[in-house]
Amino acid sequence: NPTRRVVPYPHLRQADVMWKRRIWERIDLKQKMNFSLYYPTIPIKGRYCLFDLIRQGILDGQITAYNTTNAMGQNDDEFTNPLTAEQIQEVYYPKVAEDSLDENGEKVGLKYVTNELKSDKVLMYELKEDWIFDKQRSERYVRIIGIAPVVEKKLESGIKTSQTIFWLYFPECRYLFANADVFNLHNNSQPITFDDLFQKRMFNAFVVKEENVYDRK
Repeated sequence: NPTRRVVPYPHLRQADVMWKRRIWERIDLKQKMNFSLYYPTIPIKGRYCLFDLIRQGILDGQITAYNTTNAMGQNDDEFTNPLTAEQIQEVYYPKVAEDSLDENGEKVGLKYVTNELKSDKVLMYELKEDWIFDKQRSERYVRIIGIAPVVEKKLESGIKTSQTIFWLYFPECRYLFANADVFNLHNNSQPITFDDLFQKRMFNAFVVKEENVYDRK
């Protein structure tokens, strides 16, 4: 089985960076254009969804998962705190809050059960990117720095919220992504890889944060 090489980024001198902005985006997997990242939820014919591919890469030691919070409990997307084997186990087998019912079927509270985190529970991905304008080539580049799966979490109050489970350093993931095919929605005779999909921006995303002095979303 031949392996594919990662196509390197074009050389960019720091002196040619005329404008730069760090952006955070979210990919909603419920949108039709992003179905190639969500399906198949069960691997078929050697084809995986993105989360199953990431899971296999982490378990094989090809890529590293990083914690989403630092020692102070603050949000951290700087790839400074790798997850331990025990923490990865907690990510894939989390304690999930479910409604606790009495004998009459009435809700009396919440109970926590341990379930396997399956790929169909990952409904979004968050991207950390640098948007750069190169004055030498008069081009704008988008360099993906990190990617993070996002799941839906139910709080004790019953309110549903989104939770980023871990961060991945995207340049480290490129070799794994470049050697995994993804379904081409437009042409079956031209297979593409996950790396092609991200580099060609063949997905739809919306901005959730722009680098600012207050660090607000």
